Amino acid sequence: MLDNPQAVRATFERFGAQEEQLHQQMRYQILSALTPNHRRELGLLIGELAIAASPDLQDAATRIDRALSSSEQQRILAAHQAFQTQSRQLREQMRTELQSELPAGHPSWDRGPRNGSAPEQRRQLDAGTIVLMTLSPQAPRNGTTSIR
Repeated sequence: MLDNPQAVRATFERFGAQEEQLHQQMRYQILSALTPNHRRELGLLIGELAIAASPDLQDAATRIDRALSSSEQQRILAAHQAFQTQSRQLREQMRTELQSELPAGHPSWDRGPRNGSAPEQRRQLDAGTIVLMTLSPQAPRNGTTSIR
């Protein structure tokens, strides 16, 4: 049993808030990477997805990716990579802090790679998928690749 479950909960809440802040920063960077016309087009597309009886997220991501300029794609991919790096560092910091809050002899929090594979083995996402995952309420926000 944990010595201080409130401390563990507070740690999760604090790191969750920091993760959300990182996500909001990436969202801002992605929106800033888009031209005004592309932001409008993206808003229309996300609106279409919201009212569609059966939204096709894969098709939407492909449409977004094809519409983006190479400069927009590069800026989006860079923002996502920076988010992933910062998020991974934040999770490692949280694991270290949580481990220090566990009583002596308690099993470690670290259970190995998440999502079934190490980060370097995961499929590289295209800019359209990243935009959709970041900005659309219909898409997953946890970094999974379930759009594809």
